[in-house]
Amino acid sequence: MRNGKLSGRSVQDRTRKRHSLDLHWLILSPVLLVTTPGALSQTVQAQDNKALLTRPAVAGAPREAITSGNAIYEVLVQDVPGFGLGLYTARTGPAHPVRGRNLLFGGESSRTGTSYTTIRSYTTNTDYVQRVASSPGFTAFNLEPFGVVRPFEPGGIQTVYDLTAPGAAPDRLRIVQTIRIIGTDLSDSRIEFHLRVENAGSTPVQIGIRHLWDFQMGDDDGPTFTPRAPDGPAIVTEATFIPPEFSFYRVEDNDFDDPTSPLYQTFGTALGPALFFPTRPDAIKHVAWPLAYETAFNYTADPNLIVSTFAAPFRGFAGGDSAVLIYFGATPEQAMEILPGQSRSVQVSLFAFSAPEPSASRNPVLIVPGIAGSSSVRLIPGASFFSHDGWNLEQITKSYNALYDALQKAGYRAVAPSPGVEWLPEPQHGWETEESNANLFPAPYDWRQPIAQIVENFLMKQIDRAKRIACGGEASCVEAKKVDLVAFSLGGLVARAYVQGRNYRNDVDRLILLGVPNHGSASVYSWWEGAAPPDPLLEVLGDLALAIDLTDVLLQGLSPWTVISLGLEFRAPAIRAYAPSLQELLPDSEYLRDYSSGALKPYASLSDLGRNPTLPSLNANQLPEAVQQRTTVRGGTGKPTIKVIRVMDRDLLDVLFLRWHDGTPIGLETSQAGDGVVLESSLRLNDAVRVETIADTDHLCVSERSINRIVSILLERPVDGLDAQCSLWESFLVISLASAINSPPAANLLIIDPLGRRLGFDPVEQLVRTDIPGSFFSGRDRVTLLIIPDPIAGDYQFQITGSSPGNYGVAASYLGTEGNDSIESMGRVDAGTLENFAVTLRPDHADILRSNLPPAADLAVSFEAPSVAVVGTNLSLTLRVGNAGPDAASRVVVSTTLPGPVEFISATPDRGSCSGTTILSCDFGVVAKEELVGVLLVLRPTAAGRFNFETRVTSSTADLFEVNNSSSAEIAINNPSPRTVSLSPTSLPAASGGFTLTVNGSGFVSGSVVRWNGSDRPTTLVSSVQLHASISASDIAAGGISQVTVVNPAPGGGTSSALAFAVTDFGISASPSDAAVRAGQSATYTITAAPQFGPFGNAVTFACSGLPALAACSFNPASVTPGANPANTTLTITTTAASLVPPTGRRLPPLSPLAPVVGLLGLALLLVLASARYEAQRQRAGAAAGFALLVALGILQIACASTEGTPSPPRQPGTPPGTYTVTVNASSGSLQHSATVSLRVE
Repeated sequence: MRNGKLSGRSVQDRTRKRHSLDLHWLILSPVLLVTTPGALSQTVQAQDNKALLTRPAVAGAPREAITSGNAIYEVLVQDVPGFGLGLYTARTGPAHPVRGRNLLFGGESSRTGTSYTTIRSYTTNTDYVQRVASSPGFTAFNLEPFGVVRPFEPGGIQTVYDLTAPGAAPDRLRIVQTIRIIGTDLSDSRIEFHLRVENAGSTPVQIGIRHLWDFQMGDDDGPTFTPRAPDGPAIVTEATFIPPEFSFYRVEDNDFDDPTSPLYQTFGTALGPALFFPTRPDAIKHVAWPLAYETAFNYTADPNLIVSTFAAPFRGFAGGDSAVLIYFGATPEQAMEILPGQSRSVQVSLFAFSAPEPSASRNPVLIVPGIAGSSSVRLIPGASFFSHDGWNLEQITKSYNALYDALQKAGYRAVAPSPGVEWLPEPQHGWETEESNANLFPAPYDWRQPIAQIVENFLMKQIDRAKRIACGGEASCVEAKKVDLVAFSLGGLVARAYVQGRNYRNDVDRLILLGVPNHGSASVYSWWEGAAPPDPLLEVLGDLALAIDLTDVLLQGLSPWTVISLGLEFRAPAIRAYAPSLQELLPDSEYLRDYSSGALKPYASLSDLGRNPTLPSLNANQLPEAVQQRTTVRGGTGKPTIKVIRVMDRDLLDVLFLRWHDGTPIGLETSQAGDGVVLESSLRLNDAVRVETIADTDHLCVSERSINRIVSILLERPVDGLDAQCSLWESFLVISLASAINSPPAANLLIIDPLGRRLGFDPVEQLVRTDIPGSFFSGRDRVTLLIIPDPIAGDYQFQITGSSPGNYGVAASYLGTEGNDSIESMGRVDAGTLENFAVTLRPDHADILRSNLPPAADLAVSFEAPSVAVVGTNLSLTLRVGNAGPDAASRVVVSTTLPGPVEFISATPDRGSCSGTTILSCDFGVVAKEELVGVLLVLRPTAAGRFNFETRVTSSTADLFEVNNSSSAEIAINNPSPRTVSLSPTSLPAASGGFTLTVNGSGFVSGSVVRWNGSDRPTTLVSSVQLHASISASDIAAGGISQVTVVNPAPGGGTSSALAFAVTDFGISASPSDAAVRAGQSATYTITAAPQFGPFGNAVTFACSGLPALAACSFNPASVTPGANPANTTLTITTTAASLVPPTGRRLPPLSPLAPVVGLLGLALLLVLASARYEAQRQRAGAAAGFALLVALGILQIACASTEGTPSPPRQPGTPPGTYTVTVNASSGSLQHSATVSLRVE
């Protein structure tokens, strides 16, 4: 609730307004809200600031925003940029009983902005938001600049956020929100909202969606939250449901913290109801709006934080401020994948009611019928007796006539029936009008709904109506008034659910339970799981009720295709989807016996379908003490009643037709301690409530003794002799017409009995005939169902008159206590065409019905296939075809279209033959009733992706329900994990240039990539066992071992193990590493070229550098080829000794002309010296030689001096002494390596 929006109205004013509300329905789905740029930066600090976050829908805008409505509801969507493009709010319309009230915050004032949607991309870590909010770890992306609002016909408004332009957003998405107003009056109007996200990119996108819904019930901005079905308590704190296990939830005005007097209520879907096709959410959270509003996606609820009462710790919030978060793809593991070119949609519905209207003395009595005790008033024109919300007491079997008659004889006063209803006797004191003090009321209801919904949608309102009428509208009387409930069978569970529930208003005085299965009934199992009631009379009423109400659905505009989408393509799921209340009649303890073991199946081991979802919790609680003291439980005994059902494992035909999930019945164990449906043990509540039983009392008929006992209890005095006899029709002949396509039946029915009396539409007279006493027909524009109670034996003629072109299905059924029989067929009519058929009802009831209707069958086909397959690996699929009858089907052919990237290998049918490869056809010939045939297909996928396999069965025999003639299976084809075996080549010398690498292995696919040391290389697919990869020169520029792997893309795929590729090289070394020589000497070294990373087969040449002056090097041999082993060469470094060498760069002077003479003289002197005698003349010869030498030198000096005056040459040194580092360079192509040696010259 909000202070700022109370406008001075008192609590008393609001309470008075609450009492004036009536029932209404609202159907909504998830909403996208866009905030304006100005609103994006604001932070919520207090309740009063909430208005700052919204924009008036009209004020200040250039023109009014788009409005859509039908006077019952109004939705206003802003289409002006800058004012919250696409933002909307909702309220009740001017023709609604509670007009102009909020459904979402700001509806009454046309303000929007407190609810919004976030689309999270886990792929790009982006939150696409309609307002900027906290988004840790993700980038917020504002959608409003990309939005366009436009009308969407019929009766809708669509907002499109287009992010498909390249570069516009991290993900190329198109987000579409569509709001449609559907319906014409209060009973069928709804607001339908749909959110679709399309992927226009080239890669898959993983998304999550969070919707924040800011409910406002009238003035209450902090409504409570209550899980329903199964029921939970009203929650006023934050709460988290991951995953939600309830079917729906209630958001309720707690009217200034008084939970006993709600203003009105709204229900939101979670797992159901199925009729609204909700998308199953991953999480639902009841949260504080001011806190959750500031987050874009992630939010952690605090279960201790109060959000829906005055105790809420929000400054400025009068009574709290709550909201609901709905998540789809709440975590990366739950993300919704959108493939390129595809889309995903979510839908969540709301349906709203006004609270039960408070109202005003013998106690009013309400008759609450059993499971087939109510029927829709739409079926029988003019027969709207005691109608409430389109339902009245069942008028065909007349089960409640005797009780009504007895109560009126006892002085109870009933409201008059509608004109034309003649089967109820005129009471002694006459009928009461609604304005009078009547105190006898029927409480019919839609028995197909779950019990919790029946309580809220029917019983509570019927109690209110009874109190108001009984009190003549006087307020104090209405508030204090109590009622007495007389409840039959399922009606007793409905009554208990109300009295034991949280909505109980302490207004029930007496509770009389007749034949109530407080612990369930095993007879319902066959009805619920197999659509085959085991008792003939049950089948009379059950089949009749289902036929009537299924026709009612069609008449209300739901096409068969819509019904089929609920799972109605087979009879068993049809019943489960159409009448979920049946499951609430199953036993709450062991009732199935395994045929093979002979043991009872543990209750906990049964499937969800086989267990009762309501009775365990209902029986865990007690009736209120005041009611328990005034409760009577009564039932019959002495009739064979099912106690245990013997079952065996279901076969493949049962699997195909979706029946017998917990076992196929093969026998019954009965007990005489029951009324034919309910065992005595199932009647019992607890030790404090006594059970009364009457022998030989049938469940379907209230005996005279029981009627007198009921009246005695109500009047609190003995009553007898009311002469109230129970009478039931014993049999029925039913002719029904249904459409085989998604449109109402295109024809009318007429039947002529053996006496010539007519029932139905007469094409000659162009009117509806009702000549047969007690008969009934149904239909608005067309007569599609004819019912003749206790038909006489003989020939019946019936006609089908076409009103428009279309297919039809027709069934003639006899339902009786002694047996049942049915004949079904189908055909096609055009406008004005007439089809004549005959049905013979045999008096001996052997082959009860005979007809000239053409034979008909009900074929169904299914796939048995793995959900995942692998490219290149054989895939086995089994196609199964079953025939549910009623007749054999001839020329049965199954055709299967194979997706393009799938190769056909083989087809093996059970019988017959198959042909074709792209479109495969298998001819099974004749398939008998209840027969199952199949074919095994072996295929080989050739490409990855998600592929849809579609198959269809056809027959030359008319098929009653063609929708189940087709089936499909989506199979995810994954790429295999690659395997590498070998490389070619396996090695190359370093720096040898780019080359093509061949990789051999298996599991290679289009998109496989060869990786070189973890980096992708250009790859060509040669085959599934070979790849070519381009390896660049830079990849082998240096030696080493490279790792080669193959990567297959997703889906599936993976990385292979690595193979080694050797890039070979060489290295050099020298021995010794140093040497010492004198100038003029040579030093030698051994130079070794060693292979690296494998054999090196190229030649290596050598050179040296860093030599000292006057030194030279040489190698022997000049080149080597290492191969697999090291190769040596000898390095020789030669040095030079010192010598007389002309100075470098100077020319010697020319010789003197006397040089030869001097030379001769010197030679002569030497000869003289040589000829002297050594011993005798030693001294003399030495002196002479010395003298001669001096003379020669003198002469030489003179000779030289006589030339040009050139000085004598200097002495030339050799290799300079010192220590030198010499570099040895080894080359092979462009590869170069070096080593150093030390040379010391002395």
